[in-house]
Amino acid sequence: MDAYQIKLGTYGEICVCHCSNHNWIFIFTWKMGSPIWNHFTKVKKCVCELGQTVAQPHECVFSQLRAECLLCRMLVKHSGNTSNAVTHLRIHHNDIYLELLPKFRKKKKKTLKRLGCRKLLDDMDCDSCDAIDVAEIQSADVAEIQSEGDSHTTLDGSKSSNVNSNSSSSDLACYPARSEKMASVNRAVLLFIVRGMHPLSLVDNCHFTTLVKALDPRIELPCRSTLTTVLLPNLYEEAKRKLQSEIDSVDHVALTADGWTSITGDSYVTVTIHFISNQLKMLTRVLTTSVMPESHTSENLCEFLKRVEHDWRLVGKIEAIVTDNAPNMKAAVQLGGWKHVPCFAHTLNLVVTDALKNNSKLNEILLRCRSLVKFFKHSSKANSQLKKMAKMANLTITTLKQEVATRWNSTVIMLRSIAILSDSIAAVLVLMKRNDLLLDDEELLIIKGAIAILEPFEEATKELSSQCYPSLSKKMTSSFCVLSLAENLKIRFDKIEDVPSKALTTYLDPRFKKAYFKKSSSAAENSLDRELRNVRSLRINEENLLSNVPSRTSLSPASIFRNLHKETVRKVNAQKRGGENSTVNNILVIKEYNDWPLLDRVDPLQWWKNRQSDGVMLPVVKVVKKYFCIPATSVPSEQIFSKAGLIITKQRNALKPENADMLIFLNKNV
Repeated sequence: MDAYQIKLGTYGEICVCHCSNHNWIFIFTWKMGSPIWNHFTKVKKCVCELGQTVAQPHECVFSQLRAECLLCRMLVKHSGNTSNAVTHLRIHHNDIYLELLPKFRKKKKKTLKRLGCRKLLDDMDCDSCDAIDVAEIQSADVAEIQSEGDSHTTLDGSKSSNVNSNSSSSDLACYPARSEKMASVNRAVLLFIVRGMHPLSLVDNCHFTTLVKALDPRIELPCRSTLTTVLLPNLYEEAKRKLQSEIDSVDHVALTADGWTSITGDSYVTVTIHFISNQLKMLTRVLTTSVMPESHTSENLCEFLKRVEHDWRLVGKIEAIVTDNAPNMKAAVQLGGWKHVPCFAHTLNLVVTDALKNNSKLNEILLRCRSLVKFFKHSSKANSQLKKMAKMANLTITTLKQEVATRWNSTVIMLRSIAILSDSIAAVLVLMKRNDLLLDDEELLIIKGAIAILEPFEEATKELSSQCYPSLSKKMTSSFCVLSLAENLKIRFDKIEDVPSKALTTYLDPRFKKAYFKKSSSAAENSLDRELRNVRSLRINEENLLSNVPSRTSLSPASIFRNLHKETVRKVNAQKRGGENSTVNNILVIKEYNDWPLLDRVDPLQWWKNRQSDGVMLPVVKVVKKYFCIPATSVPSEQIFSKAGLIITKQRNALKPENADMLIFLNKNV
């Protein structure tokens, strides 16, 4: 196969490929637009040279276009661009590649200008990037990024390199793709994307790559395909293994679940997990945010939750599942045989919504308030005047807050902003000649009264939405504090003391104990007695299993003494708790707990952690771990959808659901 090139000045070349076996000639032209063609030429091979046979002459065609390196005569695929040729130079002829690198950047500048996407700072960015001189990199940095074979570790643990400090810039090459340096860079870039909720296509963004090259020209970022199909799944699997090990180390967990529809119309269900660690810390993790195309019936939701339970090895560990008051969610939890805990914040919101609907006078004022806020949101002149007057009056807020039907407490937030800015609002409306929107003194008085009634509900919602501290114990106390404010609360929370989990968590909270029980607290004490019996029976079963296992402990005098002392401590503490009589034991434990005074502001988990070293109260700590992991609200799963809305956007509507699941999982857990 012979190839001939005929140069046509700046217009390009004519290439004539001749096959001596078949006496065929193939002629084609191309434009020499890139400096890469100073070191490559285009050729086409006959299929006979590729080991293929042709039955008829007319069936013989020339193969795919190739680019032949003029330095080593190696053929690389050519599909209309020079990516493969550039990669070949970078790997096999790095000195030539470094010489051509500034020309590639200038070519990119011209392309941006031709496409009309040039920005004001493009000149500055490109010029600063072109001005980078690789020779200015310090020799110490050069030594650190050499291959492991050229370095060794000294006695003090530091690494020294055999690279000469006078290494020239032409000796520098990009980091090997599989080097430890590039692995750390790829991990850092992926964590930056995940934690900042940036698009995965960021690695293909020319401005981001320019920034990376300005920091270190030897970094070659992975493409989006590698990031999506290799690096992201690997990081997800690593985080998933660590979370699984955390879950395996505990015996009791609680879940929250909720559904959401993305901007693309896909229906997602998020499940979060909550548990108390061995260090008595409240931990919250995201398990999954999976797309659920089938109908959200109770049967389908139950099947989905069972898959989550099986995949994360949670069988027998789930103490409760917290959801909103949707009938399909409640039925799904009950159908699966789990304990259902309704979201307290959602219930409070329903109470407030029902109360507002039943008050016709307040409803009229709310309509006027919404019109007022809408006017200031749509008029930039009125809004700027309001900000100016609010600043002159040294007010805490300068803009009106808008009510959102799906956001809890948004009504009281809107009313509070109107009450604070009432004088400034009146002045602006007079200047704008919109007296029809003015609120009179009676209406402002009703607004302030509504704020006084609704603020306790807002405070209760915030208190119970905590993910760092146990919140279920506050459920009964919060309902007690606001029961006098709304009759609907009596309907929804009148039997809250009859729920063992809620009563027991309130009783075991050292801040509340029996103070907020309207009925007798004996039911909670009886529940604690049953739980302590279960703990004792489990401990006896474990001791029996261990007694049947041959001992492998050392028979040294020190080991014998430690084992003897450990057994003595156990027996003495058991005698303090009533010996082997579990009834007397539990009565003494409960009495000792009741004798402790109520505490004001304290972390209940930290208080029980301090009691963990006490042999008398140790069995109660296991009960605390079991019930304190149950959250009072489904806020954790609902907050995930705020994150998901920033990841699945109009600009990223082609993001696959499995990739969205991994991104949300890593964003919340890593």
